[in-house]
Amino acid sequence: MIFFNGQTRVGIDLSDYKVRLIALTGTRKPSIRTFCEIDIPTGTINEGAIQKTEVVVQLLKTLARHCKGLHWHDRTVRVGIPEQQSFITTVSLDSNHKGDNIDQVLEVIPFKKEELYYDVHEHRTRQAMSIAAARKAFVDQYLQIFSAANFHVVALYSEAEAMATALLDKTTSTTAGIIIIDLGRARTTVIFCCKGLVYFTTSYPSVLTGDTLNQGNFLAVTQQAMAFYGQHYAQYATLQQLVLCGSGAYQPNLATTTQTACAITTVLGNPLQHIRSNHFTKKLNRPLTFTTAIGLVLYA
Repeated sequence: MIFFNGQTRVGIDLSDYKVRLIALTGTRKPSIRTFCEIDIPTGTINEGAIQKTEVVVQLLKTLARHCKGLHWHDRTVRVGIPEQQSFITTVSLDSNHKGDNIDQVLEVIPFKKEELYYDVHEHRTRQAMSIAAARKAFVDQYLQIFSAANFHVVALYSEAEAMATALLDKTTSTTAGIIIIDLGRARTTVIFCCKGLVYFTTSYPSVLTGDTLNQGNFLAVTQQAMAFYGQHYAQYATLQQLVLCGSGAYQPNLATTTQTACAITTVLGNPLQHIRSNHFTKKLNRPLTFTTAIGLVLYA
């Protein structure tokens, strides 16, 4: 039986089709204490928006039963906000006009400022500022659902920020431009990163049909993303790499064929790179599907 202590952190990722939990323990290089994944009935969540709250509450209440050997000692969790329901961007920092920078960014969000929760993080060494935002109504619903399931949410993070935290190498990513492509069943999400910071995200209809990849659609999305990066972010950092994640990234030879077609270094992401190996990591057969959950915990 596993008892959580003060060094154990739990991340929960809700997608349209799955709910995933992972618990890490330790500080410098944590290890996995437990994890689980359960299906979400079709129609329960659509485009990140929860349609059937009671179904989600009941699923969350069953998580402990699916995590072998787990006993809930601490119900605090870190949760991701779906890309479709959140907004994150990074802008150059003008320390003399910080408030102006925030207002300019919030103006491009199609909601009134008073309808949003937002957070600001200054990256002084890189002279940049990241802003994450989500509608209050959506966040409040999330918090109510987790509370009803007897969880205490101590942090909410953009899924894009969580994925970048898990996948970016702290050494090379601080100087490079990198595009992360998350090949999920519901959506294909593209994350534009410059020098280790998330500058923008966008999403497309999934390039997967079931477990089958539409190669033409995938390459079209990838090439469009590369062109967009060249137009908007090449001034900050040269694009050096594509990083693939999500369930669709396990298509045979996908990184190799993408690298050949797009003439850029392409790799499968490694969300376990910041985690100490143990018997649980060996049981995590498809770690790329847990990228968001892992990043939620590592970000803390």
